Amino acid sequence: MSVLDGFQLYPPILVLHVAAALSTGLYFLVRLAWRLRHLRRPAPPARRVAWAIDSVLLGAGILLAVLTGQAPWRVPWLAAKLAMLALYIVLGMVALHWSRGRPAMAASGALALLVYAQILAVALTRSPWGLLRLP
Repeated sequence: MSVLDGFQLYPPILVLHVAAALSTGLYFLVRLAWRLRHLRRPAPPARRVAWAIDSVLLGAGILLAVLTGQAPWRVPWLAAKLAMLALYIVLGMVALHWSRGRPAMAASGALALLVYAQILAVALTRSPWGLLRLP
């Protein structure tokens, strides 16, 4: 594949990545609302949908990094985004799987959504400070 082919692939992959990023946040919010209302896990297909969305998100993100030649150890905002992604995953697991009772679920879910917002802000500003950098 030539460099020109990579540049032609960039716009649709970016759109896919952004769509998956927005979808994963919305789907997490729906699953969290379900858990808070029913205090039980949704049916297994709900988890598979989340895995599918997150796999597309990760795959598109990796492709974008390869196409642009960016690596987390060279690009501070990308390193921050990946570190916060790990925190978001842990908080999401706490909220959706490990917490007992609504208060713990709501608190960990709210923290996960705050971290998600920070991830989006880091991506939009291309600054590791994200929300803290916005005017």
